[in-house]
Amino acid sequence: MFTINSANAEDPGYYNEPYRNQFHFSPEANWMNDPNGMVFYKGEYHLFYQYHPYGTTWGPMHWGHAVSKDLVNWEHLPIALSPDENGQIFSGSAVIDWNNTAGFGKEAMVAIFTHAGDKQVQSIAYSLDKGRTWEKYKGNPVMPDPPIQDWRDPKVFWHEESNQWVMSLAAKDKIMFYTSPNLKEWEYASEFGEDGGIQANSLDRTSYTMSSQKGESFSYEGDITLNEKNGREGAGGLVFRSDRSAKNGYVASLDAKNDVITLSKNVDGTNEEIERKPFTLKTSTTYHVKVETDGDQIQVSVNDQSVIKKNRYRIRLWILWIVSVEFNGCLSKCGVQEYI
Repeated sequence: MFTINSANAEDPGYYNEPYRNQFHFSPEANWMNDPNGMVFYKGEYHLFYQYHPYGTTWGPMHWGHAVSKDLVNWEHLPIALSPDENGQIFSGSAVIDWNNTAGFGKEAMVAIFTHAGDKQVQSIAYSLDKGRTWEKYKGNPVMPDPPIQDWRDPKVFWHEESNQWVMSLAAKDKIMFYTSPNLKEWEYASEFGEDGGIQANSLDRTSYTMSSQKGESFSYEGDITLNEKNGREGAGGLVFRSDRSAKNGYVASLDAKNDVITLSKNVDGTNEEIERKPFTLKTSTTYHVKVETDGDQIQVSVNDQSVIKKNRYRIRLWILWIVSVEFNGCLSKCGVQEYI
């Protein structure tokens, strides 16, 4: 049996209660925990939160909801999301779908949350009236197959440069990343682990970390962990002297599947291999990768062992020759240095 304690923000004396927070948010009554789905829309700050409306201890999780114009004075709204056949409503986030990618309607407010039942899965719900009423997506859960037991608390944002949604998920001792064009269909991208290094995904693709340094001489280094998933071995690398899109720049890659380390160059989105060296790489092992540029020299080292050393001057001459043919010798106008 649940005990219901009522308290109304509209009641006279609500903020005169002896223990009522004056600046920090508190529910009208009973138990709350993590803030969820914080989003600003049409002059209102929305705060959702883990809420047990029927007691003062942890219980079946709902999403409570309140709005504010100044983050101090709050208007309490009805419970946004309640447990159902898929489980309790654990933590998550909320976004405004400005481009209607999900097809719910123009500027739909979309909640992305963990359904916690027999297993932890990810689901979505949407509102078309500034968050006052909510409809759960009939195709829930949108991510029904957890790779591990603890797989929850999705944080989602729109990534303008890649034109897609990006999600981070807490997965026991690591963070897993997923991408989606429409908030309904999600694809694994990569993960970040407890060792603090870069963890490359292993779905026959490569994960990179990127530096925008373009000076003549600098060093750039990081720890890369190559993981094995579903029998596939991982690959990862460092991108340097690059533009923001990584369509132009240098790449130092470790590939455990083929046991090679490569130095390559991206030119207008096309990858051109400069040099590769055989190197025995083990999965579930962290490698310290360091790139050093000194004038015209580029050196790639792994675990303090020099693996590739290349003269950048030769690369530059080759590019200039191609450009001179392509653009009839107008080298001063071609901006070649942007790609070096």
